[in-house]
Amino acid sequence: MSEWSKVKLGDLADEVTMGPFGSDIKRENFVSMGTPVVRGLNLNYGKYVGGEFVYLSEEKKHQLRKAIATPGQLVFTHRGTIGQVALVPKTLQEVIVSQSQLRLKLKPNVNSEFVFYFLQSEIGRYELLKHSAQVGVPSIASPTKAIRDIDLPLPSLPIQTRIAEILGALDEKIELNRQMSRTLEEMARTLFRRWFVEFEFPDENGEPYKSAGGAMVDSEMGEIPQGWEVTKFGKEFTITMGQSPPGSTYNELEEGLPFFQGRADFGTNFPLKRIYCSEPKRTAERGSSLLSVRAPVGDINIALESCCIGRGLAALAHSYQSYGHFLLKSNAEFIKSYNSAGTVFGAINGNQLADIQIVHPRNEVAEGYEAYAFIEQLERLFIESQTLSTLRDTLLPKLMSGQIDVSGVPL
Repeated sequence: MSEWSKVKLGDLADEVTMGPFGSDIKRENFVSMGTPVVRGLNLNYGKYVGGEFVYLSEEKKHQLRKAIATPGQLVFTHRGTIGQVALVPKTLQEVIVSQSQLRLKLKPNVNSEFVFYFLQSEIGRYELLKHSAQVGVPSIASPTKAIRDIDLPLPSLPIQTRIAEILGALDEKIELNRQMSRTLEEMARTLFRRWFVEFEFPDENGEPYKSAGGAMVDSEMGEIPQGWEVTKFGKEFTITMGQSPPGSTYNELEEGLPFFQGRADFGTNFPLKRIYCSEPKRTAERGSSLLSVRAPVGDINIALESCCIGRGLAALAHSYQSYGHFLLKSNAEFIKSYNSAGTVFGAINGNQLADIQIVHPRNEVAEGYEAYAFIEQLERLFIESQTLSTLRDTLLPKLMSGQIDVSGVPL
């Protein structure tokens, strides 16, 4: 740490520029292709800006050229969801920052990823938010001055690079796992549709059943394969409707079971533990699908362990975990129609859920789908990413304070 100096971020900056005025970017300026506009929602994807963009034309981009950010530059939100910061990735040649953002271009002798990681540390976030105001719309007072005023400890460029690479390697693996999870889920959805909606599961000769002339029979849900039957959710799943326990039983001391009240506790595929319940009223077993049954209706996660569920959720357990989960997902759009069914807000009750009509396949077809173990693979990727995230978050403050000496770590 003795080789580190304390500097102002402004001393490391080539440019700190606010986004355009709100009147400079209007909805009618958006085009289908062009230069991406970075909004607050685009700073919710980890290290780099990402997600769905809106675009501006070349002409409009030229008018707003002072708001152009290029790869390696940092983008901050100074109004609204303050505290957001992300890097412009190499995959985007240019972006325009919106009226609630500003951009920071650093001098060549500073590693922008090191600065990003500093701003993710507890000290860095304090520095970033110390000039914030929460009255009305949250904002950072005098944003460009506030950014320039940030104090940070700065080691030599080689040390900056080593630290950024250590943390970056962890983030890259987490992102790779996230991409693999998305691909795996899409494969599972596609195969489910192919087998259980289009009825092209492998027949006894390994040929697509319906295309190969497999016998079909009429049913109240249209033609289905011979030997299949029409049934309902209530016969296909064991359904448990959630019930909220007394607030006095909630705790953050990990006493009892993880407690999930509703959609707010959901992650991409698995819920995120925040609180526990020492006296659960209703529980879901490991591997059950968790369904949001109160506004919004229809979001789905998977229970990683036994857990307590509140009245915003239902647990649906199936003897074939992967098949049951993607059966539920295949009916998600219908279930979501209950969002507009309530007089005040959307909800679906246990009887309505149990009454949803579906087609039940022969067991050997469900078993064949289960052999792909989609849920087990998604769980493995999630747990690995959680472990890597914990390691990164543990290393971050120690690396940023110089407690861990990386001088001997090769580049």
